[in-house]
Amino acid sequence: MKPFKFTKRELESLPFEGKSYYARDTESKGLALRVGAGSKTFYVVKKVQGKVEYIKLGPFPEVTVEQARRRAVELQAEISKGRNPAELKRTAKQEATFGTFWLEYLDKYARVHKSASTVREDEKTYRLYLSRFATKKLSAIHRADVQRLHHEISAKGAGPTANRVIAVLRAALNVAKAWGYLPGVNPAEDIKSNRMESRDRFIQPGEMPKLWQALAEEVDINIRDFIVLALLTGQRRGNLLAMRWDQVDIDIGVWRIPSEHSKNKQSITVPLVPEAVAILQERLSFCAGEWVFPGAGKTGHMVEPKKAWRRVLDRAGIDDLRIHDLRRTLGSWQARQGASLAIIGKSLGHKSQQATAIYARLDLDPVRQSVESATAAMLEAAGAKPSADVVKMRRK
Repeated sequence: MKPFKFTKRELESLPFEGKSYYARDTESKGLALRVGAGSKTFYVVKKVQGKVEYIKLGPFPEVTVEQARRRAVELQAEISKGRNPAELKRTAKQEATFGTFWLEYLDKYARVHKSASTVREDEKTYRLYLSRFATKKLSAIHRADVQRLHHEISAKGAGPTANRVIAVLRAALNVAKAWGYLPGVNPAEDIKSNRMESRDRFIQPGEMPKLWQALAEEVDINIRDFIVLALLTGQRRGNLLAMRWDQVDIDIGVWRIPSEHSKNKQSITVPLVPEAVAILQERLSFCAGEWVFPGAGKTGHMVEPKKAWRRVLDRAGIDDLRIHDLRRTLGSWQARQGASLAIIGKSLGHKSQQATAIYARLDLDPVRQSVESATAAMLEAAGAKPSADVVKMRRK
């Protein structure tokens, strides 16, 4: 067919003649209309890098003649710069969605480089917040989308959660860039975080007797043991919940947390004070399976005891105290007893560039001595005697 000037009327009148064919526009070089059975579609037909490419613009009349011409001019400009729009479209079709990439990220990166508890938190973050991007191509996630997500979560009064969600997304997309899946910039970079004040809450001397009395009145022995061990070891909630008997050596009073279960991916040796050993010895008499704190869920061990923790705090009349503050409490009481930052850091399993070399040279004895001194002071403030009173409280 001889080229002609495209108009709406002329294109509407083009018949289908048994097989598809292309009509070409005289006003816009390369613009063509493919006439098929029941369809008419605009294309730009252009030789690019030695190959004739058919670049689809869209169906007529949904795409008007004027729109098709404008898009044809834009594509010609891209081609003149050495780009191949058709190849870009083919690449986009093959590009992974965020949901597909996320599964690969979990299996090949997160589970290799992060602790099991952190991976579980990441999975929860994806399920609650990031799954909205599941069907989007990675390159189709824009900064405005990420900013909107951060704002929506923050507007609900969950500033720390909003910051964490964006941090998880940023980390995942950085891996996508490193693997060559994400072209251009990471859209989660430079999203301004909500300003958060550093939390310095720990159990004060006057609160210790109240907490101890509330624990003595607690009917759930698992909750009592968990809270007391959290206080006496200063370890992270996730590690304590997933504590296994094969990690504990009661005879020498040591709990070894393997590197794959540590937040910092380094093994941690936790000295167990006599009071902690007494609790573990009694637990061993009635739960000698795999877990120190067995549970009925799919993990096999006890999970987040938020409701029970709230019950204990209400009974004690203590406000604004989180389970993680028990960890901070041990460190604070160690400091009150004059322990150095290096000793405190090693006992809590902290990792810092400045102190790592010092930690490596530290003997466990001064760490044990510091923890024992701090726990003795806490128990004294609670009005409890060492070892015997801890076990006695559990048997009430």
